[in-house]
Amino acid sequence: MQTSLAIGALVEALAAPSPPEDLWHHATTYLELKGFDRVFHIDCSQGRSRPTVRTTMPPGFLETYHSEQFARHDPFLTYCLPSKHSISTGIAYVDDYDYLSRKARDLIEHAAQSGFQAGFSLTTSRSGGQGLEGWNVGSSLPRKEVEQILLHSGTEIRLVLTALKGRLSAREHRLTRREHQVMQLLIEGLRTREIANRLDLREVTVEFHIANIRRKLKAPTRESAVARYLTHAGTNAP
Repeated sequence: MQTSLAIGALVEALAAPSPPEDLWHHATTYLELKGFDRVFHIDCSQGRSRPTVRTTMPPGFLETYHSEQFARHDPFLTYCLPSKHSISTGIAYVDDYDYLSRKARDLIEHAAQSGFQAGFSLTTSRSGGQGLEGWNVGSSLPRKEVEQILLHSGTEIRLVLTALKGRLSAREHRLTRREHQVMQLLIEGLRTREIANRLDLREVTVEFHIANIRRKLKAPTRESAVARYLTHAGTNAP
């Protein structure tokens, strides 16, 4: 029953122009109810100076990850993310991969100390030139239990995660500085011609900015764009 409610909430959030933080919350709640409580999502989309990472791992894990420079040896980044196929992950599978370096094994052992026992990878975006986006979905449960969960629910879980492709990055929804200026004038109630005069722009340029704002905020009208902007101002910060 709880799982049904969780997936229902996630489907509703996906159908709406929900902010990434809400989608992440619904997704990780659903995954935890399925038995996956150690989750990573990484977005290496084109145009990003560095990958964006979301995780349910404890802060201590991330601190060591950065201090030990594990990113250089992370087998998820090296083998899983570029793969078309799902790969079993976690300490429960470490002996299945004899090609792992000592440092990669150290990272997997460190993750195990933080509860990541067994899981799987899923790459949800493989457009050449657009970068990669993917998941490392782990559990504190033992290997046999995780494999039973995947046997019964693996297809559903993968479909849910695939539906989130491109929806977990706040940066894609951020407005430019000029779009923020246009938004502030829309909030004041100014129309296109008045905004153009105020910003010394052509009316067609203002309409172009408003169209971009509506697209980024997934708003059908300028009025709904104003409402979404005021509701999620932090997400749209430049």
